[in-house]
Amino acid sequence: MPGAGFDLSYLGLWRPDAEFVQGTGDELRHSTGARLFGERSGWDWNFEGVVQFGSFGGSNLLAWTFASDTGFTFRGAPLAPRLGLRLTKRLKLTADWDVFWRQSAGDGLYDSGGNVLRAPGGSEARFVGHQPGLGLEWELGRHATLSAAYAHFFTGAFLRQSGPSAEVDFVAVWLSYRF
Repeated sequence: MPGAGFDLSYLGLWRPDAEFVQGTGDELRHSTGARLFGERSGWDWNFEGVVQFGSFGGSNLLAWTFASDTGFTFRGAPLAPRLGLRLTKRLKLTADWDVFWRQSAGDGLYDSGGNVLRAPGGSEARFVGHQPGLGLEWELGRHATLSAAYAHFFTGAFLRQSGPSAEVDFVAVWLSYRF
């Protein structure tokens, strides 16, 4: 397809004596992904899907994700705004809405470092919650970018049924300088 590209990816992980709520054991994960991206007639798209499989101890692992960044640029309008995402060449507004599920009722909830945030007991629910967010990125010059982000996490049934479940607001502002 003219104006489109396609990528394939693979990431492997092996950790002996990994620790999860199910215990300690050897962890082997394979993540395979595909990405379709491009631009045509004002539309731009970036779709990516990843499937992860492997084993932990004597158990099989299966997880997946799908993400998209799609928009339309009004090239004939002043400043050529991109619907919902790029306001000007130097100012970009992003919006997203993430939804979190457990693959099975036996899964715990972990942080990005693999530490247990919530053990699987106490709820058979799989829905963890959802989080809408907004980001603003302003390119101040060749080297500096000022960024701000806001997100609100709405707790789902798993969190409400298995312990503390307050909703959370996240706000961040940062300046990046590239040499």
